[in-house]
Amino acid sequence: MSPSCSRFTGGRPMPEPVDWSLTTWDGQRLRQHREFLALPFREKMQQLEELARTADRLRGETAAAPSTDDAPRSLTPQPPHSLRGPDPER
Repeated sequence: MSPSCSRFTGGRPMPEPVDWSLTTWDGQRLRQHREFLALPFREKMQQLEELARTADRLRGETAAAPSTDDAPRSLTPQPPHSLRGPDPER
């Protein structure tokens, strides 16, 4: 490390540069796909089984949750009522 570098970092090593391509939704998704593809088959199966258990648990929690009229009907984001236009059911 050069003397001028330690003056700015307080003697600590410089942090690794940021990979800005990973700061987007697409970049992060691509990184996750690459990491998953690099896993051995056994670890992929373990991860898939864990995801299935989590999905089952969440499915059970939502089925057991009390329903109210204000609860969202889907996980898809909806625009506010004022931007949605006339209600086709009315």
